[in-house]
Amino acid sequence: MTEDEDEFEAEEAHLEDIIETGELVFFHAWDSANADGTPAAGTGAGGAGSERIYRKGSEYVFASEDFGNSGPFPSLEDALGVIDLFFVNSATKEIESTEMSEKELVERIHIEFEDPDYEIRFLLNGRPYRYDFEREKLVLDTTEDAGD
Repeated sequence: MTEDEDEFEAEEAHLEDIIETGELVFFHAWDSANADGTPAAGTGAGGAGSERIYRKGSEYVFASEDFGNSGPFPSLEDALGVIDLFFVNSATKEIESTEMSEKELVERIHIEFEDPDYEIRFLLNGRPYRYDFEREKLVLDTTEDAGD
């Protein structure tokens, strides 16, 4: 094995250690399939997954089945820069962070697919939210089936 391969394996092992023994500090889950398995409106191909950020000590790692693992980063903000985890559409199911308040998350979330025919509802730090197309903003969802 070359020195570069040894270094790469050591870096990968370090990232895996942070993921396996660190604390989950950011989580974005999505599912773009309807109950019948067809793609949800406006989301493209059907599928499901999550992007996560783990912290161990002062190091952060971005982890994703789709995008792989990246890091370590010196801050949550740096790890959040890997992809846009604040983008929300009808496939978004949950966003949770132990290091960001609900208010901070609400301020950073943005909707790029704005068609009132498609419902955007998800959990944000454990509380149900929906995008109000008339008011053009994210609001706490107080409807009877909120969070489903």
